[in-house]
Amino acid sequence: MPPKNILIACYYFPPLGLAGTARPLAMANHLAEQGHRVTVLTVRDIDYPVYDRRLANQISGKVTVVRAESRDPARLRKRLPLIPSRKLLGRALSRKVKELHFPDSKVGFVRPAFKELEKLLPADGDNILITPSPPVSIHQLGLKARERYQFKWVADWRDIWEALPHFEQSRNFSRKAVEYTQRVLRAADLVTATSAKTLEYFEDNLKIAANYFFLPNGYNETDFEGQLQREAGRIGLYGTLNHLVGIDRLFSWIDQFRKRYPEIKFSIRHTGHNDLRDFESLLARYNLTDIFSSDGYIPHYRGAIAIMRANSVNLIALSTLCDTSFIVPSKLFELLRAEPPLIALLPENNAARDLLNRYNFEGLTLVNNIERFHQALKDCLSAGDSSKHRQRRGLEVFDRRNQMRRLNDKLIAL
Repeated sequence: MPPKNILIACYYFPPLGLAGTARPLAMANHLAEQGHRVTVLTVRDIDYPVYDRRLANQISGKVTVVRAESRDPARLRKRLPLIPSRKLLGRALSRKVKELHFPDSKVGFVRPAFKELEKLLPADGDNILITPSPPVSIHQLGLKARERYQFKWVADWRDIWEALPHFEQSRNFSRKAVEYTQRVLRAADLVTATSAKTLEYFEDNLKIAANYFFLPNGYNETDFEGQLQREAGRIGLYGTLNHLVGIDRLFSWIDQFRKRYPEIKFSIRHTGHNDLRDFESLLARYNLTDIFSSDGYIPHYRGAIAIMRANSVNLIALSTLCDTSFIVPSKLFELLRAEPPLIALLPENNAARDLLNRYNFEGLTLVNNIERFHQALKDCLSAGDSSKHRQRRGLEVFDRRNQMRRLNDKLIAL
């Protein structure tokens, strides 16, 4: 098959760090490996908590990167630092400001990016546009380009609406969000999502019969090369800490575990960004200050993975206080690929829990109550060197190289 011209228009891309950049980076690199001509259209430097230059070094030399201007708040704060951040505005005012920028605060990227997109979509040739979200405003590029150009469009969804479903916003916002989402689903030639539950919602609730393809996040096998020394009695907490994690419940359960089993000595090591306010007060409330440490964000390649692999046990959690049913944490697959046991605190109706129940991986414990959590943690911390630290079978389906081969097959068939 002759190579295609593939344009990936995404807001989050290296050197920006954190979880949202890994997916478009994997798409760009692996599709370029398949022989396609790949161009990434992304934003210039923005006000952002983490820049990862090592991640930027992983962009394939076969991938062309074009960076466009933007009028969104994050880009403006980078140019004009006196503009207040969302945290300074307060949650209530931030929500009002958010609703003024439909579909989201990054909509100011659409017009400048579209000017660049017009240069990058040749009039002839086999062109494919991929728009990975968040932000969901990125799909406006596909809708606008549909009016002028002939191409195949892949609308890729990580979450239904930013970090939470749109129906947790105001009634007016939710109505507009549904209409916008339906327009995107009808216009796209292929709709991909990281969560099977998201695709079910699109088809069953929004009543759109589109060309759907479940494309979960994954891991890179090359990140897991070599053997590592284990750290006895260390609990690993990996990834960004925010309101979706349900950290109060997790810390409360660990505090009660410590009181219940004072003879079991352990520490908690967090690796990742922290977006929670008054975190030190939270640690003090649950008597965890003396055993908790955080590395902050560590470059993903090898460094953060090595820490994950050395822990006695790793934890992953999602809150029950807000709707996390559609969310599959992007770090889940690296935690599964790592050798230590994994304890997952996931709500009953969560998409990640559904996925894990389907595969039934070894060394994984799904918990939904404190008793089961305490027993699982006790088993892991008491086992010492006899606990199972081995690669899990059946994970190959989540190896990014295999996933992108499947995506490539779908693109060729468009």
